[in-house]
Amino acid sequence: MFSAISNNKNYGLGFFEAIITSSDDAIISMTLDGIITSWNPGAEKMFGYQAKEIMGCSTVVLAPKERQYEEQKVLAKISSGERVSHFETVRRRKDGRYINVSATISPIFDDQGKIVGASKIARDITSHKKIEAELKESESRLNAIFDTTPEAIIICNSEMIIKMVNQQVEKLLGYSVTELIGKSLEDIILEEIQSTVIESTYHNSLLDSILSKTAKRLTIKIRTKDNEKRDVEINVSHIKNELYDYFACSLRDIEERKKIEQELIYRAMHDPLTGLPNRIFIQERLTNALKYSLRNESLVAVFYIDLDGFKPINDLHGFETGNDVLKIISNRLVEQVRPSDTVARLSGDEFIILFEQVDQPSALSALAERINIVLRKPIEVDGRVLFLSASIGIAISNSTTQNADELLRQADTAMYSVKEKGRDSWVFFNNNLQKLAQKRLEIINGLRLAIERNELSVRFQPIVESESGRIVSAELLLRWSLLGEDIPPSMFIPIAESSRIILEIGTSVFREACQAEKEWRTIWGDNAPTV
Repeated sequence: MFSAISNNKNYGLGFFEAIITSSDDAIISMTLDGIITSWNPGAEKMFGYQAKEIMGCSTVVLAPKERQYEEQKVLAKISSGERVSHFETVRRRKDGRYINVSATISPIFDDQGKIVGASKIARDITSHKKIEAELKESESRLNAIFDTTPEAIIICNSEMIIKMVNQQVEKLLGYSVTELIGKSLEDIILEEIQSTVIESTYHNSLLDSILSKTAKRLTIKIRTKDNEKRDVEINVSHIKNELYDYFACSLRDIEERKKIEQELIYRAMHDPLTGLPNRIFIQERLTNALKYSLRNESLVAVFYIDLDGFKPINDLHGFETGNDVLKIISNRLVEQVRPSDTVARLSGDEFIILFEQVDQPSALSALAERINIVLRKPIEVDGRVLFLSASIGIAISNSTTQNADELLRQADTAMYSVKEKGRDSWVFFNNNLQKLAQKRLEIINGLRLAIERNELSVRFQPIVESESGRIVSAELLLRWSLLGEDIPPSMFIPIAESSRIILEIGTSVFREACQAEKEWRTIWGDNAPTV
């Protein structure tokens, strides 16, 4: 055997024998019919058989029954002069344990060049196969996780070329895996988004720019295969070692969440009944309009509209009818203004119209008059014909207007002055109205305190029978002074009526009248005057 291993005459057989004896690999020689003729210590260790036990036996004893055919196939190739390299298979040890081996089998030639046998070098690769199987299992698990994770994941290299994607990316973008592999990440990110995030950090790389910003998730837009724009959150991790330099991009589809957020924002900013903007919306819009007007020296105007006679409709015909009326009124108001103007419903029967960048304030009076005319028109609901009117207060901003609340308050003040003068009209806010509003507030507050402190006083004006000169009755007159100033009933009574304080005043005055008449009857009996 040894003379066949090498023809180099500089080495003796002892040299090769030493190599074979010291090798951890199994080195075996056999005849062409598979009879073992040599067996080194490495073979003893690998298969568990001593040389004296196995010599003269067929190599078939080392193969499991289902793999014994392999020995015949290998020897057939050897007989034809072929060499079998790194043949991986399974063999059985003496103790019955199966091991994985990698074998290289070569033909043995005699001095005349005739094939007389075969030499086999086998290595135990059981541990290697176990590790390989564990790696495959781990890779399979990771692939399963990779493909089943709810987020779309794109793996790309430092040049942003996509190398790997999971199934969620296919669902999100509409591309197949084969279509995405090799594409640049920038192919699916919108150019307008790129321009906002690129900050010349790493070859002007969008990915690096995103990476530099992603201590938390960044919201961007992507382009699908169908050229649809979608909002996603992206989070990028850099994976770098001696072997790899990759970026893992995790994409979360937030399109549905965005729709829900937009719906919630819309609901928070709009009146559910009419669909018009609500108080929150108009406050924000008015605030922004005022800021713009101060910078550009333009004007902002507000109509504060309160419906006249709406409460009786609600009380008499019910809330459903009232709601239908409010919808009709809303549509009529929207039809009267420009698309750039904003009609809002504050609450109940109160509406606001905001006019931004007013060029001709004088045109507002004509519009207010037109709105009054339109709102007087009959309203038909469920076969009923109903009528309303509106009181409109108009306020225009100036260089001293501080905020939205102030302008709304001015328009509200103007609207109340219309109510007090008979309703169904309009008026611009002015300083006199402000003074009247301040006086009105002082009277309201003063009346409330006056009732608590019994500061309202009554006077009785006798009514005399002309023929007899006898006092037959008395007219009760109410008097009140505020901070030493006499306030005439013609001023404080209408204010009390509009603020519902009149109910408390009426109760108090009725009690005073009854008490007076009782005392007079005690004194004059049936001849006592009536109140």
